[in-house]
Amino acid sequence: MPKIAVVFPGSDSHFIGMYKALYDEYSIVRDTIHEAEQATGIPLGELCFKGPLSVLSRPENAHAAIVAFGVAAFRVFVSETGITPQFCAGHSLGEYTALVCAGAMKLSDTLKLVQLRTEISKEIQTAVDGGMTIVDGIDAEAVEKICKQQQRNGRHVYVSCYNSSTQVAISGLQEDVEETEKIIGKEHGSVTPLFDSAPFHCPVMERGAEKLQKAIARLPLGEFRYPVMSNYTGKPYVRIQDVEENLVRHLSNPVRWEEIIRYFESKGVRLVIDFSARNIFEGMIQHKPSLRTICFGVREEREKLFQLLNSSDDDGSRSTFISKSLLAALSTPNQHVERYVNGADVADHYHKLSEISMELEQGRIALSNEVKRSILLLLKRIFDAKKLGRDEQTQWFQQILDETSSTYLNLIEIE
Repeated sequence: MPKIAVVFPGSDSHFIGMYKALYDEYSIVRDTIHEAEQATGIPLGELCFKGPLSVLSRPENAHAAIVAFGVAAFRVFVSETGITPQFCAGHSLGEYTALVCAGAMKLSDTLKLVQLRTEISKEIQTAVDGGMTIVDGIDAEAVEKICKQQQRNGRHVYVSCYNSSTQVAISGLQEDVEETEKIIGKEHGSVTPLFDSAPFHCPVMERGAEKLQKAIARLPLGEFRYPVMSNYTGKPYVRIQDVEENLVRHLSNPVRWEEIIRYFESKGVRLVIDFSARNIFEGMIQHKPSLRTICFGVREEREKLFQLLNSSDDDGSRSTFISKSLLAALSTPNQHVERYVNGADVADHYHKLSEISMELEQGRIALSNEVKRSILLLLKRIFDAKKLGRDEQTQWFQQILDETSSTYLNLIEIE
């Protein structure tokens, strides 16, 4: 099994019809989008599938949709494969998606935070008239030199994203960005303005830092299930406490995507799973021959990915819902005073778990929410028969749900 990194897209990756096949095929996606709609008050499914594009493209709608569907797609991946990625990363806005998928933040909290981020960017955009442009075909260092010269001339324009060695973004005051575009054109670079975009990831956004910081400080944070890469540092988060500082600095400092990809290479990652709806990252990573990119949001590539993972003979790297439940059933001690009294009950429930495992392995049933509920109810009966304490039961259930990205499901009441 190759080392895997999962990556999530940022703003401007939306389009009408995105993730429609996943939404139709998987109840997990529908449940997640319903959860997101409840949190935001936005009809995300209807907007994404029916439009109009002009309404979907409003930042408050597009950004929420990108995060929500990214989380939904990742939940499908974990539910279907049980595989644990070595790293999670998200480009710009996508870092919020990565933090949810890694268990650091709740989806509902994160969507509200993303809505606040959008409000902050609108306020700044209204106050200063900022802009952002993608630059291709010219060395990143050359663009850096142009921007620094412009700054010396009193202009506010900065490199805001280092996407690859030959693609960056620049942000700043709109007039200054446009003047810099002309210079880049003379140096044979090409520019793609991001219309109506705020000047993200540059010092112009610093005035929004305090409001964002106060909102993040109020959020409950979990522990990382997988390492998450920081756009601000280009390296993995070290502590959960770093979320506040990194996301605040992320607002006004450049995205170090090229460094993140180099870090993947240095750690032996060979497969990058792109959770955008249409190969957003292929162009950014194609110059890295050691890395293979497969887009989970495209049906044909998703099927190719499942075939690749199923053909791997390293089944020990998989971390499945049923295998973790069987492990919990076997490894917990029997605390019952008269073990012979409850032994038959434990064996009977374990036998039923084993039968479900066999049916899943043979493809006779799918790992639906209902099947997960049945598995955990059987496991609870085993715990109860063994007289396992409430706290220890809770720890086992939480571990299973966390490590299989099923924490969004209200599967069982532990009384």
